[in-house]
Amino acid sequence: TISVRPTVISTRCRVSGIPPKALMQVYTMNGKLLFSKIAKDSFEDVDLSNYSSGMYIIKVSDFPAVKVVKQ
Repeated sequence: TISVRPTVISTRCRVSGIPPKALMQVYTMNGKLLFSKIAKDSFEDVDLSNYSSGMYIIKVSDFPAVKVVKQ
């Protein structure tokens, strides 16, 4: 199971519990892919500081997607 903390952010959040070499993707609520990367560790920081305020979706491989809110 992955976890994302915090889910309300101003710049970044941490995704943990990632399996080795899992694909991590970040989408807008409209389904536009912002970026993707292969995890190098069991945790990764997601930096949304260059993006507008709003809701985003973080998807890691076959795990359920998690929504985060950037203020």
